[in-house]
This record gives sequence, C-alpha cells and structure tokens, in this order.
Amino acid sequence: MNLAFRLSWESVDGALSYQITQLDGEGVESELATTTDCAYTATIDDGADAVFLIRAFDGANYDSPLTIVYSHTPTLTDLRARVRRDLRDLGTGVAPNLKFKWTDDEIDGYLRDAIGDYGEHFPKPGSLTIECVAGHKTYRLPAEVRGLDSVEYVAEAGNALYLTHRPFRGGESTGSGGAHPYWKLGISSEVYRRTRRHTGSYDFRDGAIELDFSPALGASLRVEYRGRYLSPPNGFVRLDVPVDDHELLVLYACGKATVRVEGQDANLSRWDETTGRRDDNPLTPLTNRYFNAYNQKIKERQSRPRVLRVTRI
Repeated sequence: MNLAFRLSWESVDGALSYQITQLDGEGVESELATTTDCAYTATIDDGADAVFLIRAFDGANYDSPLTIVYSHTPTLTDLRARVRRDLRDLGTGVAPNLKFKWTDDEIDGYLRDAIGDYGEHFPKPGSLTIECVAGHKTYRLPAEVRGLDSVEYVAEAGNALYLTHRPFRGGESTGSGGAHPYWKLGISSEVYRRTRRHTGSYDFRDGAIELDFSPALGASLRVEYRGRYLSPPNGFVRLDVPVDDHELLVLYACGKATVRVEGQDANLSRWDETTGRRDDNPLTPLTNRYFNAYNQKIKERQSRPRVLRVTRI
C-alpha cells in the first residue's frame, strides 16, 4: 500500500538547497527532488523499507548526506504471505478467483494463536505510573497486564521503596498482642510499623494491585509488568511482537495448518478397518517438523543472556 512519508531535517548553515535521493534494494540512487525547504513528502510502499539521502548544496559543493530510513513493521498480512510460501499454498487459477488450501481467516487465526503462545513464553515488558489516592488501597490495571515484576512506592518528596509481593490470604488474625509469625495482606500494617518490621506489601489479583497499607497524598506507584501482545483484529494492524521473533509465529502457524490437514486426512482416508490405526499418517512428520523447529527456537530464545534487575527492599 502506498502512503505519504514526510521527510524533515535541520537546516545547514550556508545551504542554498537540498538534494533528495532514494536508494533501491541494490544501493542505486535515484534523484527525487531538489528543494529549498527542510522538508519533503515522498510516496513510499508501506510494505517495504525505504532509505533516503539528503545532501545540502552551497552553490558549489554538496555536503555529506544525511540518511533517513523508513522501516516497515510487518502486519498479519505480511506473515500470512510467509506462511503460504512455507506451505507452498500459492493458489491455483487467476485472481480474483485464486483457490487456496487454507483461507485467509484460517491462517490469520493460526497466527493469532501463535502470538498467544509466544506471549506465554515471552510476555511483553511494560511499565506505568499510578497516582495514588490518599487512603485508597486498590488500583485497577490495564487489561493487557498479565503479571507484575515490581511495584515501587514513591513518596511525594521523591524517596522510593520497592514493595514486597505477599499473596492475599483471608481469615487470618494478628494474634494476641499484635504478634504474628508472618506477614500477609489483610493483616493490620500498624502491627508491623510499631515493631519497625513493615516495609509495605502488595498483591496482584483480579486485574488490580491491592496494597496492605494506606498510601499518602501525593504518592505514586511505579509498576513494571508482563503484558499481552496485541492480537491484530485485521491484516493491516502492525504487530508488536519483535521482528526478530516473527519466524517463531510463522513456524507455529504452519504447524497448526498442517494439523488441520492431517486431521482431515485421518478422518477421510487413513482408517484401517483391520487394525483401527490412524497413527501412520504421512503428514505427521511434516507437522512434527514445524513444531519441533518452533520448540527448538523457543529454547534458543530462552537461553539468550538476560539482564537481571537488582531491587532494594
């Protein structure tokens, strides 16, 4: 799909004009325009990357070029095309009457399943800040949040403290004299303030953070969380799964697609009346190939070095 891409740059002292060129896939330049402005609108193909070079001209010489890159972010439509290529499902006949083994809706559904499974292994990292209301202990989080990594309580003066995650348990009492061998949400925090043991705790359940103390006026919560990736409603919405991991989505979708065909074949032609076997389906190795490759790449991805957070409590 073609779209208008706005180029802009800072002015160069002594420049009388600016030359704008575009690089093709072979690195060959083609001149687009010469302008005295510090902006230019180019028409580009949204399905591919585009590279532009801007050179300032002082009437005799051109300055070193400034490079502006438009990077295409793949959509569900892009990945669907990759799945079809891997499955060799390129259609028969002439457009618009192409016949495919799998419909667009089927492949898009497999890709959405792939995004969901990928998110189980590698949740989307996110952060947000919540302004506290004095005395209010419960704060609802966006629907995309599936788990919390840390919750930091920041006082109005700026001093901060990481809160401790302590799951809620109902029906507990503080015991006589305010003594209790362990801390849980729902137990009076005043008990621990008196003994100078309480640092503040939280629980995450039913889509909300619940504190076991009353925050002060002007305080806030800094939250680091694990979120869900976007399940695109159509083929034109850009994916937020990292581009480097799109191959995982394609492998998973291909595996799901072959499972469907394998199941149809088993139901229609693989039944052996004598033995009652359906485990000799010739499509099984193909299905296993995709899922084995997917699981192997998941393990490789998980083995990459990670940055560990050091928190204070």
